[in-house]
Amino acid sequence: MIVAVTSGSIIVDTSSYTLSPGKTYCIGVKLNGTVRSNISVYSENSCVSIQYKGRAANGAELYLVKANNDGTGYAVFSTAAGGYVRTQINVVKGAVSHGIGGRLIAKA
Repeated sequence: MIVAVTSGSIIVDTSSYTLSPGKTYCIGVKLNGTVRSNISVYSENSCVSIQYKGRAANGAELYLVKANNDGTGYAVFSTAAGGYVRTQINVVKGAVSHGIGGRLIAKA
């Protein structure tokens, strides 16, 4: 299905990602008609942590996810308008890093 993305939204580029403890991964977030201060970003479950990394050359905001210990966690991106998306993060000892791209959209 093709969806027109208008102003007032965020688009998160990763649906899920698997990595081993101690490894990191950057999730890109495209802002449309909103600013970064209107986005709340946090992790669900202590097996992962997330912090703002900076802006990529393509304009996406980058968030660094760190795998702390085995488990399943989520990087949550919520907007001031009440929309949110979650990227599932699987932390597995010895895992080869891999993920599933996506275009997760939330109203901003």
